[in-house]
Amino acid sequence: MSLQARLSSAIVLATCFGFPLLAAADVNQECVAAFEQGQNLREQLHLKKARERFTFCAQAECWAPVRKDCGEQLDQLSRDLPTVVFGARNAAGDDLVDAAVSVDGERVTVEQGGAVAVDPGRHVVRFERPGYAPLTKELVTRVGERNRLVVATLAALPAALPAPSPPPPSSGVTPFAYILAGVGVVGLGSFAVLAASGLHDRSQALDTCAPGCARADEDRVRAKFIGADISLAVAAVAAGIATYLFLHPSRPRQTALR
Repeated sequence: MSLQARLSSAIVLATCFGFPLLAAADVNQECVAAFEQGQNLREQLHLKKARERFTFCAQAECWAPVRKDCGEQLDQLSRDLPTVVFGARNAAGDDLVDAAVSVDGERVTVEQGGAVAVDPGRHVVRFERPGYAPLTKELVTRVGERNRLVVATLAALPAALPAPSPPPPSSGVTPFAYILAGVGVVGLGSFAVLAASGLHDRSQALDTCAPGCARADEDRVRAKFIGADISLAVAAVAAGIATYLFLHPSRPRQTALR
């Protein structure tokens, strides 16, 4: 006699003998429904969910025939449901006992060395641990496959580089100060050359043609002295500004922290 026939007979008896039996019949309708759902799930290879339904109808509240059939299904599932043993290691081969494992996006609890039940079929397994690059593996489990070992070798992430040291503080002296200092040196040198040349030409003119020297000779001597004066003035101004810039360097501007 099938479970449905047994249940129909029980309902007739419950109608004849009162409410307590009616309540029991309602419970056992749920038990039979759980049995049928478990069978359908098993045919679709959803063995983990099928195990939940058969566990429900194997409880003490269900009638003995229902419990018996559900118990037999649970025994068969315990042989058919695949199990996998997950593990993780580093490149040196040392076990990473605290690595996290997820199957098809769902975190699984892995006891050290223990097996995890999974449905038959294709699965995506992800291993993660701080300090290591995550690793994804694909596997196909089969009905009745027991304690399949899946071990991942995780690669350590490179150590973080130290933060670069800040550049040394600038002296604050503007490059323009060095340019002016150079201009001052050049001007002073030009003054010395022109002044010396002008003195030499004037001395030579006094010895050879004074007091009736040609106008061109006088202009040449005068031009050298004017050039010497201009060079000296330029050298003095440039040196003065450069000295001020060296003695009063600009301070580097600091950005306020917020």
